[in-house]
Amino acid sequence: MARVTRPGGRVALQDQDFGVIAVTHPDRALTDRIMRGVAARIYAEPWSGRRLPGLLLDAGLERVRLLTDVYQDTTLEPFSKSFLERRAANAVRFGLVDAAAAQRWLDGFTALVARGRFVLTMNYYGAVGVRP
Repeated sequence: MARVTRPGGRVALQDQDFGVIAVTHPDRALTDRIMRGVAARIYAEPWSGRRLPGLLLDAGLERVRLLTDVYQDTTLEPFSKSFLERRAANAVRFGLVDAAAAQRWLDGFTALVARGRFVLTMNYYGAVGVRP
């Protein structure tokens, strides 16, 4: 994109970073195994969001800025519930955990919600740079 952008033009990128998803759960080791293990298997670069400014600089752009938006959920909204259910299903599919452990993991979130202790955050990044 930088190559075909006119001088003074802007190039913008947007991505998520699956290395900075934060979620409360009583079993941190299981959560780490599922979240990191699944991300490593389904994304070529799970930490791509944090790399955006460097990619723009490497392309020769100047005045690079990073913008961050944080999705947050404390009630297990449908999007979050579906996201975590897909993570659990993929963890079973990839052999990271068995079905019982995956269900136990999901049940842990339900228990946290009932006690008002559930928190999930995901970072989304946008970066913009100017072609000299």
